[in-house]
Amino acid sequence: MKSKKYKYSAGIFLILFLQSCITSNVTMEKDLGHFYVYKFGIKENKKNWKKPEFKDDIVSLEFVPNYNNIAITLINESSEIITVDWNKVMFEENDIKSNVLVWGSDLSKKYEVLPVNVLKPGQAIRTGIIPTELVEYLPKDSLADKNGFVIHQMYPDYDRKDQSESFIIMGLLGAELFKLTIPVIIHNETIPYVFTFVPVEIEHVETSPLIRKH
Repeated sequence: MKSKKYKYSAGIFLILFLQSCITSNVTMEKDLGHFYVYKFGIKENKKNWKKPEFKDDIVSLEFVPNYNNIAITLINESSEIITVDWNKVMFEENDIKSNVLVWGSDLSKKYEVLPVNVLKPGQAIRTGIIPTELVEYLPKDSLADKNGFVIHQMYPDYDRKDQSESFIIMGLLGAELFKLTIPVIIHNETIPYVFTFVPVEIEHVETSPLIRKH
């Protein structure tokens, strides 16, 4: 699979954008029609990011964003029982503020109450979340599942052979793209863990990273 990687900061992207404006249309067309694979980090402060994982004395978390869902591994690192209530998990992106579903949920019942996870010390769960506001019933859409539901993407996978779409995608490098809040309950106290996700590398490839219906 042919690919091309980008690891530019937002400031460098501006320079690249200005340079690209003076290139020929032929060159631009050759750089379009790609699919995009993202590598994410978690923002620690205004300048630094780290791998999409976290650990303290209560929990450790590892995240794998995947366009329309986020895989999560959570381990109870404490010596006490902890509770994760997925009904209180919150996803935020631009003007979207959304509750979530967990993997295996019925998309037609996206506002149904979810079960909670009670974890003993050292116990782990591996699951994933889907923002409910990204779920829509579109039975004629090529991306619809067998029940007619589409999960819209949190970030694009394809530039549609459009120059402006390509610029938008590359402009996501270094941007605070979305936020996830996971409340964890221990000793009847709720601790809100907040994570801000930042694309730190974008690789464009010639085949789609998503499974599509044909």
